Amino acid sequence: CIDIAVWAMSAEAERAPTERLHPSRVWYVVNRRLLVDEGAERALRLSRLLSDPAGEASASYSGENRPHATEVLSIMAERLASRTSVAQQEGPLHVGRLRGGIAIGELPTNPAQPAVLLATVPMFGSRLLFRGYGASRYTRSLDASYAGTDSLVLLDEAHLADQLRTTAGQLVEADPSSQDVLPGKRSEPRLVALTATGNPEAERFELDESDLSSPIVAQRVNARKPVRLLETRKPSRARTLAEAATAELRNREQPAAVVVFANTAALVPDVHKALLKTAKGLVAPDDVVVLTGRFRGDDATRIREQLLNGPASLRSGRTRSALPAHRVVIATQTLEVGADLDFDILISESAGVRAITQRLGRLNRLGEATSETPAVIVHAADQKADPVYGTEPAEVWNRLKALANPDLGPLNTALLGDPMDQGARCPELLPNHLDEWAKTTDPPVGEAPVDLFINGIEEN
Repeated sequence: CIDIAVWAMSAEAERAPTERLHPSRVWYVVNRRLLVDEGAERALRLSRLLSDPAGEASASYSGENRPHATEVLSIMAERLASRTSVAQQEGPLHVGRLRGGIAIGELPTNPAQPAVLLATVPMFGSRLLFRGYGASRYTRSLDASYAGTDSLVLLDEAHLADQLRTTAGQLVEADPSSQDVLPGKRSEPRLVALTATGNPEAERFELDESDLSSPIVAQRVNARKPVRLLETRKPSRARTLAEAATAELRNREQPAAVVVFANTAALVPDVHKALLKTAKGLVAPDDVVVLTGRFRGDDATRIREQLLNGPASLRSGRTRSALPAHRVVIATQTLEVGADLDFDILISESAGVRAITQRLGRLNRLGEATSETPAVIVHAADQKADPVYGTEPAEVWNRLKALANPDLGPLNTALLGDPMDQGARCPELLPNHLDEWAKTTDPPVGEAPVDLFINGIEEN
């Protein structure tokens, strides 16, 4: 989506500035630091290609494709450079990354400079509301203009940031006079939600017959994901998850990659311990990886590199036959969203509709698997309410039990039913809130905290 947005930006370069509809900045916003880093790597590679279309970075385009790719990149670079008359020392596309613990590139010095900016939800949302985390009070107005004006906001995993979406809409209503600054609605942030579990009533991008006629698209949307249901008791959840993973691996003639999802970080060590026992001699301890949201940034980055790169890579598009041995990843929700990993087997605790849908997205991700890729869902029948998802897992479990041989491929996820979670409530954004935040003096005592407008109000 970043590549498409940059291409659209370059396509409008020949128009007069007053006639352009596509914003000058693309924000990629997601509430996962690892995904911000992954998106930044892609954007930086694109920036290098545009800075030197025929250079070393373009070597990945091999054979007969390279001359065409070089020509397209050269045209894009020339058009992007023409969008501003100010010399661009950093090349035609600026890339900045804003997340906790790191700030690379940050914001361009020239507001007309075509840019891709990557940020977590708090880093973007706080700047949108004149209270940029890590920014001085003297740059807050500038940060707010970069976030809220002439910006296309790609909100990835948008179901995790409903409050920010609501606030962005309220922002336009609270200050309607600011909408006349730029043409084509470029005076307001243009927000696009990227999610597999979004609002069904919203305006959506849908695949049509011509899309589905593509062999690549058809392979992905028709990927089979047969489901097997296992019932257990609450004290036995960890052992049942481990035994299910071990049983599936014993049925494999070739090395396979397994992901085991637990709903809470507290259960993960128990699953890990149980798996080392049940899979002893089948899976080497070093081939069992644990990843939860409690990990420090450096540790999470190291594990991410371990999973995505190297001879035992689990990145989408991998050669499955190249996997040297069985690999097992035990994770929580931190692996649900955006992770470009592709597993052969999925074992999961029963969970909410959105969570199950996201977890299934890590199984046979591109539809390339030639052997069966099962999903095993484990449900504790004696657990009245899950600590994370409440009573929704039981509802989902009952729906699946009513089906004969369920398959939850991309075209069948509606079988899970409608999500029950409502998320946090968002306070109403009023004009006087903006008036107070926009002031460059010291914040007044008792001003409205911006984090409530970014993260919402949790029910206690």
